[in-house]
Amino acid sequence: MVSFLNLLACSNSGLNQLPDPSPPTADTAALVDCPWVGAWSLQGVACSSFPVDDWFDDYAAATAQITTAPSGGCDVALTLTAPSCEETVAWHLSAPAEEQSAFTNGGVTACVPTDCTFGDADAPCTPGDRVTPTQSIAVDVAAGALVLTGPLAHTAPNCTLEVVTTWMK
Repeated sequence: MVSFLNLLACSNSGLNQLPDPSPPTADTAALVDCPWVGAWSLQGVACSSFPVDDWFDDYAAATAQITTAPSGGCDVALTLTAPSCEETVAWHLSAPAEEQSAFTNGGVTACVPTDCTFGDADAPCTPGDRVTPTQSIAVDVAAGALVLTGPLAHTAPNCTLEVVTTWMK
C-alpha cells in the first residue's frame, strides 16, 4: 500500500509536466529579435537598377554592425570610410513586415577627423547631422545579401531615383 501511495504521489506531483506558458504582455509581445545580426559590408550601390560605379571613388568602404536593439528590432552602427574621412552613423530598423521595415537615421555619431568630407560635393561630417524621421524602407534578403532601398541616399546625390544598397556578411 505504501508503494502504491508513493507511486500515486509522484505521478500527480506535476513533475514531468511543462508549465503553461504565460501569454506575452504588451511589453514583451512587441520585442522581436533582429534577423540580420552580424557584421555586413557594402558590396554595391545602385540608382534604382542602375549601378553607381563611381560610389567607391569617394568612399573606400561601408560597414554595418547590426545587433538586436534592447527595445526590439535592429540597432545598426554604420561606418563610412575614405582615405581622409571616417563617419559613424546610428540607424535603427524595425523587424521586417512583408519586406518593409521602419527605418530611423539617428544621425552622425562620430567623425574622424572632425569636419572631414567624402569628396567635393559632400558636406563636412558633423556629429548630429543627417538625422531623419522614421520612414518605411524596402528590405530584401536574397542569396545571403541584405538589400536596403532608401538609406544612404545622401551618398549618391546624382541619383534622382531610389538608392539601393547591397550588403554581404
